Amino acid sequence: AFSNGVKMPFKLISNFKPEGDQPRAIEKLVGGLKSGKQSQTLLGVTGSGKSLHPNEDIWIYREVGEKLTPELTSIGSFVYEILQKQNLTEIQHDTQVASLSPKFGRYYAFSINPNTLKSEIKPITAVHRHRSPQDLWTVKTTCGRSVCITGDHNLWVLRNGRLKLLKTQEVKSGDHLPVMRSLPFGRVALRSLSIIETLKEDKSFFVNCQRKYLNLSGSELRRLGKIIRPKSQHSGYSKLYRVAKQGERLSLFDAKTLECQGVNLGLKYCTVGSNKRGYEMPLVMPLTPDLLELIGYFLAEGHAEDRYFMISCDEREIQLRLERCLESLGFNWRIRSNGYDYVIYSSSYAQLFTQWCGATSRKKHLPPFWPRLNQKQLGLLLSAYFAGDGGVEHDEVTVITASRRLSSEISYALMRFGIWSRIAQRFKRATNSSHKGGIYYKLSISGSDQLRAFADNIAFSCERKIEQLNNILVKRGNTNVDVIPVCGDDIKDLRIAFRWHQKRLAGYAGCARAMISLIESGKRKPSRRLFEKLLKIFEHTARKKNRPNIMNALSSLKRLGSVRWTPIRSISKQTSNLPWVYDLSVMDNETFLAGYGGLFVHNTFTMANVIAKVDRPTLVISHNKTLAAQLYSEFKEFFPENAVE
Repeated sequence: AFSNGVKMPFKLISNFKPEGDQPRAIEKLVGGLKSGKQSQTLLGVTGSGKSLHPNEDIWIYREVGEKLTPELTSIGSFVYEILQKQNLTEIQHDTQVASLSPKFGRYYAFSINPNTLKSEIKPITAVHRHRSPQDLWTVKTTCGRSVCITGDHNLWVLRNGRLKLLKTQEVKSGDHLPVMRSLPFGRVALRSLSIIETLKEDKSFFVNCQRKYLNLSGSELRRLGKIIRPKSQHSGYSKLYRVAKQGERLSLFDAKTLECQGVNLGLKYCTVGSNKRGYEMPLVMPLTPDLLELIGYFLAEGHAEDRYFMISCDEREIQLRLERCLESLGFNWRIRSNGYDYVIYSSSYAQLFTQWCGATSRKKHLPPFWPRLNQKQLGLLLSAYFAGDGGVEHDEVTVITASRRLSSEISYALMRFGIWSRIAQRFKRATNSSHKGGIYYKLSISGSDQLRAFADNIAFSCERKIEQLNNILVKRGNTNVDVIPVCGDDIKDLRIAFRWHQKRLAGYAGCARAMISLIESGKRKPSRRLFEKLLKIFEHTARKKNRPNIMNALSSLKRLGSVRWTPIRSISKQTSNLPWVYDLSVMDNETFLAGYGGLFVHNTFTMANVIAKVDRPTLVISHNKTLAAQLYSEFKEFFPENAVE
């Protein structure tokens, strides 16, 4: 806190304001220090009480070698996995925190920087779980996204053109939440899949690896036998002898055990099948374009039983493509008398597709490996899915599914291409059966930019629907799909600073004067295209006239274009029957991508305010290097005019 030997007061510089339980905590801590108390304890941790429902999705990255592998998983399962790795699954108190150290793996979150509003990939420094409060809150947006969180969880919202950090209970309908413009993606294709990872929990599957063990000596078989039967080396040896000499098969559990111990199974030579001895699959399955297309058709129109899976398709063009996929993958099939039900008898593949995509329409989901696909592979899978379940409706591309989970995952997947989608619930009655009907999820893509991105990267694997898509692409696009909720007074102040009339600004921007009037009065929000055009006009003039004060104002407005904005439709409270709720600590930003369809949620801050109010040199002690680095970065940002070392 010293500069050139002169003591400087601690000056906290931040756009944040203490929220929720923070003001009371700050008041108590400061009061205790000023009264001379030697020690105080703040009961709670970063994220305590500010958490998510365990089933809420989060987008994370696992560090595998030198690469970051993306994954969409539930926050509850991710936190529990970390606690298991650290042997911390037994909870002694209401709150449990596990710091992430490199020996347990490195994990990252897709995060938003509150200062720049740019998306970043940031390390996850800790995971949290604590007793659920009595009530939880669900925040829903007009575009169909939602998240279930505790009432004092913090959210970044845009209100009247100003970014505010508010707890859930203070958020109002009409506030805007930030959503990513696109998700990062890898460029390297995923070439193959390990079936052992997909089916490892299924005890009805076995590995045929006789070719691998055929020439092993007796001593080698005994060594390997001890790995799979540690308590009885002889029984392990006998098992592997029968595998090598008599064609007996290994269980998936034994194969996984050998693989985990570093035994090279020669996976490319192994096959896996069920105890019914039907089709056998390669243990390492090549991820071919035909397999990806088949997965797309199964997601749209398929279901699986114990001994077969079936895909229904009555459009001849798609039937021909489906038959080509089945032939290239070596399947035998028959078509039922109705002419559109393709039945493939294979218990092995039926179980595989069930694990990958779900067996029935309401349980459908994208295969767990989809985040690792490159753009071409993901586009091929989605193209087949949209050909089966989607279509063109008025000036939109739409798809309807019975699965809530699938609708959310498709929304995430489309963001890989920068495509913004809206999700709406609708009641749909079956037309070909006596079923009473139920809730379905309609996902819509509209706006010329979004439709063009869909046509260029995904489209339909069906010429009829491609032609319908091309017909709406030539029409004038809807500009209300992607708007920037800027404060109208900010635009007005910039215009007046240059002494322009509305008509003059409208002429520069190529729009009607009435549009400028509506924006300045707050009755309309500019489209992203118009917003960017207005900022370029102001910026060009400010540079030309050397107006640095206007340049500073523009830099604050520019950040609004770094994300998309979606208005909040409703905030509802419901009674919680959960034992735990969960949260993440994310370095620097304390934000991460979560929820149905994908929203950014936030964590919290307290101690910087205590330091500023007490105004005394402060020593902060951390129990690990990662957290120390995070604290240093945060305090350096909060106190830029003071010495933070």
